[in-house]
Amino acid sequence: MRVAFYNQMFAMNGRRLFSFLKAHYYVHFSNNDKKIKENANIDRTIRTIKKSKADIIGIAEVLDYQEKELKEKLRKLGYEYIYFEKGHRTKYRKMFVEVAIASKIRCKKIKIRGFPVKNEMGGGGGFIVCYFPGLKMHVVNLHL
Repeated sequence: MRVAFYNQMFAMNGRRLFSFLKAHYYVHFSNNDKKIKENANIDRTIRTIKKSKADIIGIAEVLDYQEKELKEKLRKLGYEYIYFEKGHRTKYRKMFVEVAIASKIRCKKIKIRGFPVKNEMGGGGGFIVCYFPGLKMHVVNLHL
């Protein structure tokens, strides 16, 4: 069994400083849908997940509008169990920044109350826990 965690930085190219700053600007401080979508490409995430050959994957910094597309593409890779949880909202667009757990192994999302994730910048990018009954194991994806 292989488990991998990936911070997709909204599915942008985070390896170059200029693209990193530009995409963060558009996502957090802009109201330009076209520019946000140009700088947030789910296919980059899918290529990375495919290379990982992981049975369970945790993903951070998913924008709420990306959820449907990401779920469809993960299903094509064999991930049957896909769960999302909201973190903080972006400043101007009020989009949620989310975390996800996707698995090829049966699991279910569970709630843990009282974890201090606030709906504000710096308040956390999300917290999700899934339980794997066949493995008697919990997987936590936390993005602070």
